[in-house]
Amino acid sequence: MRTIKFRGKVKTTGMHFFAGLFIEGVWVYGEPHLYTKIPHIHISNNEKQPIDINTLGQFTGLTDKDGAEIYEGDIVELREPNGMPNICKVEMCEKGYWCVSFGIHERIILGFIDKNQITVIGNIHDKPELLKNND
Repeated sequence: MRTIKFRGKVKTTGMHFFAGLFIEGVWVYGEPHLYTKIPHIHISNNEKQPIDINTLGQFTGLTDKDGAEIYEGDIVELREPNGMPNICKVEMCEKGYWCVSFGIHERIILGFIDKNQITVIGNIHDKPELLKNND
């Protein structure tokens, strides 16, 4: 069975009607509700967190070699069979496939890569500098 979940960073500026403790910039995981006055993620039945919609990313359903979940917007190190590392961004590609992107034009479908070759090293929101030489 496929797990469908999302993550987003908490955004508290101007958010006054949510009850609970919010820590700006912390990642939260759950079900998104985007078409409301304040976009938020439901953490549990009684808890919701306001999020910055620009940080929203979907879980790909896959994990890296260490068991870390891979999300849309993650930056991964992909090891080639010869050991050479490539730094890639995880994104949704044409026809609904999760891909890793090398620069502008090169993409590989994420599900075709041996998970022992992939390590999550960051994401485009927290460590965009990891992609600086990737264009």
